[in-house]
Amino acid sequence: MSNASVSAGGNTLTLPPKQKIEKNKLGPSTETLLTMGAAKSEEVGETLQKSAQLDPGFPERLREGFVDRYNKLIAQGAKGDDLFVEMWTWAGGTGKDKVREAAGLCILTHLFIICDVFEK
Repeated sequence: MSNASVSAGGNTLTLPPKQKIEKNKLGPSTETLLTMGAAKSEEVGETLQKSAQLDPGFPERLREGFVDRYNKLIAQGAKGDDLFVEMWTWAGGTGKDKVREAAGLCILTHLFIICDVFEK
């Protein structure tokens, strides 16, 4: 995976995920989850590009929803692994639907990689 990713707003140069993981004080368990989610990051990006053909505003609304939730959790004092788990729970539901839970992890990881959520 390269350090350059394309987001809805254009090209975005990102920090390598390892540096971003350290900067956000994410532990080994979260790093493992991000590694799993990263396996589908490119596919998530492609899906968002395709969805934009049907609804041009969808990728931005999705990103804004994640950023809004992230900012609310930060304001409540969430950080590190707890912040990541809260974001994942929000994105993936209650965990009763394993497909949704996996999709939530993949979308959250994609947004993490392209620096739309979490500190750069």
